[in-house]
Amino acid sequence: SAELYELIRLRASVSFSNRNFKITFTTTSNSTARRIVYLLKKLYDVKIELLQKQQVNLNKKPLYLIVVIEKGRTILKDMDLLKDDLSINDEMPKKFLQKECCKASLLRGAFLAKGSINSPLSNKYHLEIVTNTEKEAEFLKKILDEIRLEPKTIARPKGIVIYIKKAENIADFLKYVGASNSLFAFEDLRIKKDLNNYVNRIMNCDVANEQKAIATAAK
Repeated sequence: SAELYELIRLRASVSFSNRNFKITFTTTSNSTARRIVYLLKKLYDVKIELLQKQQVNLNKKPLYLIVVIEKGRTILKDMDLLKDDLSINDEMPKKFLQKECCKASLLRGAFLAKGSINSPLSNKYHLEIVTNTEKEAEFLKKILDEIRLEPKTIARPKGIVIYIKKAENIADFLKYVGASNSLFAFEDLRIKKDLNNYVNRIMNCDVANEQKAIATAAK
């Protein structure tokens, strides 16, 4: 439920119509859309409308809309996202901070909702999660601080960004949230990159030594 909580908070919009709360998720990731549907079906067994729209922007990725058309109020109340006066609750639930599995689920949901990671073959290692408010950012940053992943935050036009720079910390994040396949792929590429860099340094050093020897012999 902690994973779904973050997906609702960061990836969904809530509207009230016909005496019911309608929850609508939007994502361009097919795997994230499938995960949202799986969690909703497993936890609440609700009826869902799944729509796909073709975008006209440059990346042309299809936009998936997952619409929960029933039990919206029940879900929001159960997630502590709805106050007694039926307004949205901005406070972060402390119940999700009591167990390690819940903390991992929170981070997994946040990353699926608004997270990204650079390819290990790029010049810099970088993992980030975009949050809507400072309160949400501090909530997630507290968990990352507890597991010593050295997170930092920065305000950008798209929201408050939590980011991690060190390769070892990014690998630990993937391990903590249970992304085993992604962890293996990340580490494999990182090792290849580091090996290539090491070989290049050795070759450059050998070339430099040869050039010095040639210059000395010429003199």
